[in-house]
Amino acid sequence: KPHADKAAELGVTIAVENHINQILHHPDSIKAFADLNTSPNLGLAFAPHHLHEWQDQIPDLIRYAGGKNLPFIYFQEYSEGEFKKASKEIEMQQLPGFGGGLDYRLVIKALSAMSASRAWPRSSCTRPHAASRSCRPLAKSPRP
Repeated sequence: KPHADKAAELGVTIAVENHINQILHHPDSIKAFADLNTSPNLGLAFAPHHLHEWQDQIPDLIRYAGGKNLPFIYFQEYSEGEFKKASKEIEMQQLPGFGGGLDYRLVIKALSAMSASRAWPRSSCTRPHAASRSCRPLAKSPRP
């Protein structure tokens, strides 16, 4: 609680990653977090690539957590290029659709449905490797 209060005071959001072998690794713990979180300054750094065991549940987890709990979403996969210098071809395997195995079209579909219902703010965050991070809002589409 003191961390969320300080985040609110500073006008920032703390996003906790659902990392393998950590407290938010299992889909049930992600749902429990979403149920218990009352702070708009605390959320999930949602990492689908840590949910390979439950990839069929990823779209439902996105919808369950909702936009208020998802201030950040990773769009990355694992590859050798994450841990050591590698060719560009291997490094590119960290990007969705280049060999990681998750179907990110289902992630985009779930996020798009939430965005259309105004349940999720549209933004784009990438993390091609740990040394380079960027997030930016997407252009807003006109709404009726």
